[in-house]
Amino acid sequence: MGRLRYGVQAWHIRLDKAMPMLLLALTYFSIRSLSRFPYLVPNPIRQMYSILSKRISQFISVALHPLFAPTIAFAIIMAFNPFLFESNTLEKFLILLEIFVMTAIIPLMMVYVFYKIKIIKSLLMKKKEERLQPLVINLVIYTILYFQLKGDGYPTILNLTLLAGAVAAFITIVINFFTKISLHSIAIAGLATLVYCTSESSSFKIQTLLYTLLILAGVVGTARLVLNAHKPIQIYLGYFVGWISVLAVYSIMN
Repeated sequence: MGRLRYGVQAWHIRLDKAMPMLLLALTYFSIRSLSRFPYLVPNPIRQMYSILSKRISQFISVALHPLFAPTIAFAIIMAFNPFLFESNTLEKFLILLEIFVMTAIIPLMMVYVFYKIKIIKSLLMKKKEERLQPLVINLVIYTILYFQLKGDGYPTILNLTLLAGAVAAFITIVINFFTKISLHSIAIAGLATLVYCTSESSSFKIQTLLYTLLILAGVVGTARLVLNAHKPIQIYLGYFVGWISVLAVYSIMN
């Protein structure tokens, strides 16, 4: 009887660890089916759906832009790990503000400068050749912030999050020499993996947040396909890079 109970507990642990990846896999399969849905309906409805889906997809792509991922990651860590920080609310806000300025505002400004001096032809950076300089800037920013926060004695969990971002940026730069990759997929998969790796409890709030991020991973991937921004393989590759970057850093360094 004891062996049976132990076996059930062991399988429960295995299923619990496998569930996030299973859900992420299901979102992969949802991408193709959702992207093909308009072709199953009459032409007028299909045209209306096409316009509406593109507008919604554009909103999703902006709201869940990869430049916002570091700020969202820090906000999640602070919200679900309040005892890690001795700072007051104002100091936490200033940390988030610094991360937002360094990882979102400055890269956006640099992209605009690159556009004005004709280094890139489009602010959307549709070609992989246009993405190299912004990716290098992101890598430099993540590296600088990592060493800065590490030197200032901030919780290790914040340092590792920035290190994971730097690793993801480096891998993306390498892949970018060969093919385009979805930065949106990298960001959302990285956030989901971050929550999975850093949550020390299995509370209802943590599980709800994790499953919500996994569902959003499928939504973001679908949105990028609807906008014809990527091929399916580029979406899947983005998921993998986001997942492996965060998982490797937290497994090796933590």
